[in-house]
Amino acid sequence: MTEAHVSAGRARAVDTASAAWTVAAFTAVLVVVGHWLFLRVALVGDEPIHLAQVLRFVRGEGGMHPWLTTFPTFHWLASWIVRALGSESTSTVRLASTMLGIMVLPAAWFVARARFDGAVSRARTFGVAFLPILVPYFFFIYTDAAALAALLVCWRSRHIGFAGRTGLGRPSRTGKRVGLGRGADRVAHGA
Repeated sequence: MTEAHVSAGRARAVDTASAAWTVAAFTAVLVVVGHWLFLRVALVGDEPIHLAQVLRFVRGEGGMHPWLTTFPTFHWLASWIVRALGSESTSTVRLASTMLGIMVLPAAWFVARARFDGAVSRARTFGVAFLPILVPYFFFIYTDAAALAALLVCWRSRHIGFAGRTGLGRPSRTGKRVGLGRGADRVAHGA
């Protein structure tokens, strides 16, 4: 499958299948090697709190850890992966976190692919993969990489019309963006 993109004023065909395989292969290698390298590293920073929250959801206890400073969406999703893997070890929770966090790479690729040709979109994706402030968070129990993936998916979905069809952040008739939700749109449109 190819798509036409404009690069430096001329149309170029982009082989999206080979670009997708490149990003997928790189992601798989990064997951395996990175998880193996960080396997025996002791819990760092806020990891004990995030670990406790994930395990709380795995055991069906619910509620929030008293020191948790983020919404527990990441922890809830990670708990489903941990349950599926069948172990409550730190290594398994880190693997679940890695699986969620590594989603930033396909999300970054989809965003870059919408704006650039194949070589540039792959380069931008690999640039995100090696951001010094992001790389360690792929393999620890942190919400940063998964949160960035969610933001990129939201941004990309807005540009392909999903958010517009659901009424999230839809522009008003004046072209200015109004708040989230249909109620804010009705107020902006005078309905």
